[in-house]
Amino acid sequence: MKKNSTTRSASINPRALIGLVLLFMGALLALFALDSQKFAALPATTRGGAGVPLSKIPGEPLQGIQDQTPANYKGPHNDRRPVKPVYTRPLRDLPKIPPALAVRREVREPARPKAPTDKPTGGFVQTLLGPVVSAPPATGLSFDGVGVGLAGFVPSSNPPDTNGRVGAKQYVQWNNTSFAVFDKTTGALLFGPAAGNTLFQSLGGDCATHNDGDPVVSFDILAGRWVLSQFVVGASPDFSHQCVAVSQTEDATGEYFLYDFVTDSQNFVDYPKTGVWPDGYYMSGHVFNASGTAFLAGRIFVFEREQMLKGLSARQLQADLKKYGNKPQFGFLPSDLDSLTPPPAGEAAFVIGPHPTSVNRLTSARVAVTWGGAPRIRLTESLID
Repeated sequence: MKKNSTTRSASINPRALIGLVLLFMGALLALFALDSQKFAALPATTRGGAGVPLSKIPGEPLQGIQDQTPANYKGPHNDRRPVKPVYTRPLRDLPKIPPALAVRREVREPARPKAPTDKPTGGFVQTLLGPVVSAPPATGLSFDGVGVGLAGFVPSSNPPDTNGRVGAKQYVQWNNTSFAVFDKTTGALLFGPAAGNTLFQSLGGDCATHNDGDPVVSFDILAGRWVLSQFVVGASPDFSHQCVAVSQTEDATGEYFLYDFVTDSQNFVDYPKTGVWPDGYYMSGHVFNASGTAFLAGRIFVFEREQMLKGLSARQLQADLKKYGNKPQFGFLPSDLDSLTPPPAGEAAFVIGPHPTSVNRLTSARVAVTWGGAPRIRLTESLID
């Protein structure tokens, strides 16, 4: 009888088992809800790329932006040691990282500094609407680029920072964290879409593991080479990098020379824009502190073009643009050579942008660099009324 009693006590009642399972699931859901509330209350992480998350929205900037440079700002990152490149196999032969599988990191986009408050004066102001005319007839070739509708593409950022360039035979487009190569005559897709860091896998390090976006596509028309780059932010021990790929031929699906330039060890270098000039690859950038709450400087970068075209170790130079009214310059761009006719020998590159305290002026800078044994960068700055 004891045996029978023991047998009955060891049996499992199905209804009791179901009840226990439902009770356990309810407890898990309650814990998840509590954790979700805690997570929502946390500030956005400061690591990773501002170009990646869907939360990169200008309407959701970080609060408390400072126009004045903090006392602990140390100026440009002047490390002039040559950066050794890595050679790749043809891009067309490299394994593609699908955009949907690319690593995503979240950080809010740094807030823009306050705009000038003065009123426009002088000049010509249009006050009447001109005649409405129909759009001109379509010419040339039209095809879908990198975006929704292109098989394999996944939206990852807002805004998308769409960027593209026409080369000798191809068109390369980069939509923040994904890029593709097209035949410019037929529109045929030659490569991609692929995550941007597909291009930098051979390089390793932060350029391979981050896919932070803010890409720039340039075509060096004098040399017939592609210059593709995207940034890294939130890395360690050096916070900001610019990953640069220079094609070995005019074929964007071919081999590349890859470079990892540290642009600032401590601060967030945002909004990189590149331009081609005979004495260097120029880049403009906005420098914020690591948390994105203080706008520190407008900065110019120059990479050693002649060495990079040969796949040799290359250096970079940096200089901060001057402030006006204690406000750094914002929104400026470097000149970009689009003609087969080069500028006069030794002609300094141009940088132009809006004045930080007045809507009635522009800022202008001439940037002269010398390489050799003692590399140097010099800025000659002026105003345009």
